[in-house]
This record gives sequence, C-alpha cells and structure tokens, in this order.
Amino acid sequence: MLVSSDLGDFGPDALDRSKLSGGWSPWRASFEGDGAPRGCLLSDTTLVCRLHGEAGRVSLEARNADDGAFRWRYPADGTGAGTGGAEPVLDGTYAYAVSPERDGVGVLRLSDGEPVATVGGTRGSPPRRIRVHGDRLYVAHRDGDGTLVRAFSTTGDRERLWERRVDGTDPGSMETVGDSVHLHGRAASLALDPVTGRTLAEAGERCEPTAAGTAYVTCPSGVRDGRTLKRVPAADPAGRLLAVGRDGTLLTSGRSTQEGVEAELAARDLGTGRVRWTAPWSGRGVARVAGDKVVTADEDGVRLLGLADGVGGPPSTFSGWPQRAGGKGGLPPTSGLVHGGALFVTFEDGTVLSLLLP
Repeated sequence: MLVSSDLGDFGPDALDRSKLSGGWSPWRASFEGDGAPRGCLLSDTTLVCRLHGEAGRVSLEARNADDGAFRWRYPADGTGAGTGGAEPVLDGTYAYAVSPERDGVGVLRLSDGEPVATVGGTRGSPPRRIRVHGDRLYVAHRDGDGTLVRAFSTTGDRERLWERRVDGTDPGSMETVGDSVHLHGRAASLALDPVTGRTLAEAGERCEPTAAGTAYVTCPSGVRDGRTLKRVPAADPAGRLLAVGRDGTLLTSGRSTQEGVEAELAARDLGTGRVRWTAPWSGRGVARVAGDKVVTADEDGVRLLGLADGVGGPPSTFSGWPQRAGGKGGLPPTSGLVHGGALFVTFEDGTVLSLLLP
C-alpha cells in the first residue's frame, strides 16, 4: 500500500491502528544525506524521503518505517549530484528518480534501492518532472519553448506508449490531475488524455493543480475540474491551499478577521464555496485530512479536529520534537503523512519523527 505526503486525503482508514505494522513503535531519527527533507512516501514498511540540497539537488533516503533504521540512499554517496530538480516518485514497488547520468529515469527497487532499469532518456534534456499514475510513468522534458511529454508502461519491458510535444508550456508544471495529465504555461492550461496524450480541454489562464492526483485545479477565475477544465461552483479559496478532502473539503490557511487571531485554518465546501468552519492555528506546518479528522502539526504540537465541524482538543506535545535555537519554541514540520493512526513528520533540521496520534 502506497501512502503519499502530497496534499490531500489519506483515506478513510488512515486512523485505523490495525493497519499499522505490528513491529512499529514511536521513533526519532536524523537523515544522513545532505539537504532538508521536503516530502516522504510510505510503501509497506519503507519510508522514502526527498532531501533537497544546494543548487536544486534532490536525493533519496529510505528508512524502516517501523523503527527509523537506515535502509538505503540514492545516489549512494548521498550528494544528489545526479538527480537534478525532478522530484522522485513511488508506485508501491519501485522508486523513480532522475538517473545519475541525467539522461533518463532510474527505476529502483523499494526494498533495497537497487537500480533495475533506466527509461525515458533523451540526449541533452534531463527529466524536469516525473509522475506515476496507475500503470503509467509520465516524464516531462524541456523542448525548445515547450514540453516533451512521454508516457511509459510501468510493467513488463516498460515500453514507451506515446509522446507529445506541447508548445508554450512549462515541463515543471506537468501533474496528474484526476484522470488527466495537466500542463500549463504563462497564460494557458491543458488537460491531456493519460492513455493517448491527446488534448482533452484547454483554458485561457494559468491553472495550478490543487494536489498531485486530485481532481481539481485552481485558477485566477476559481476552481476548475482537472479533466474538463470547466468551472465548479466553489468560490476561489482565499489563502494558501493545504489539503483537499475526498468529501469535497478544501483546507486553507490565511489571515483571520477575528480580533486577536493572527492566522486561521478554514474548511470550505468545494461545491458551494461556503466556509464550513474556521479554527485558529499558527499558519505554519502541515494540515492533512485523515478519515473523519483533520490532523495539524506545527510548532505548538499536534491536534486532531473534526472534519465536519472543526472541533478538537488542545495541541499534544511529544518527546523528541526539534526545538528552535535559543529555546524559542518548536520547529514546524516540513511534511507529514498519516497511516494506521501514526504520524510521520520531517523537519528542516533533518529530523524525522514517527509518533502515535492522540
């Protein structure tokens, strides 16, 4: 089972403790590679995190999700010299990352990080974006003033299924949005058919996916369906988008108009744009949907709020939470994911924690 830290909803069973490995217990570890952790993915008992270093370098480091023990890193020296700026992705069996030669996508076994294949190479243009959706791997390259998108099978001999050049788009914008592949440029957006690569819809404005794999994009004019690029009733959410729930809840962070509250977490109905509830919070850290709860983690600790009404208790604090220099409080997490009632969080100083939610 693949658990991703991309914005969104970790599913109805995210808080079910029976889903957690029987060998799990709370743990704290520090990454050995260079760079700050910005996102993790979990497959069975392997936690793989992206470390972002200087000059846009990205490397991978894998840990045992049960106890935090080191498993492997890619590249093996931990420098990230060969991975470029494209973020690695997982599909439950393999990890996909820019190859050390920067000429394609390296396919790595999750169990031990061993490279088993290289796909998608194109001379002189390293992959700028890698995504996996279903049984397809999508790779975007810079091609003149546009993007070359290639689709490969993730099974068998990993054959190329199609390729498409799209003028006036940014290869770094490629994303899977519901049942489509999304690209945008400065003033236009396109939805491509994931099976054929043909254009499904276009919009005359720059639209950003709300989250990898979710079904909506946000545009200057409001929220649109990712496949048809048609407007949906929700009002354009104010503030920074934090998560998208399966039930149509948008979680945003922004300034509050209430006296004495500097920031707030707001839950908005995607279908109507109506604000369901607001709750005070720092505006830093992460907020995720897990089952019927919203999990927030910031410098004050961890809270569980009701997804329907925002009701919850005070923050819970945990041993091992990294602190700011000079005793100025805790650090806010850079990423978080929820599985089996456990929270996995990373911090800018290289700390990763796994703890049981209250």
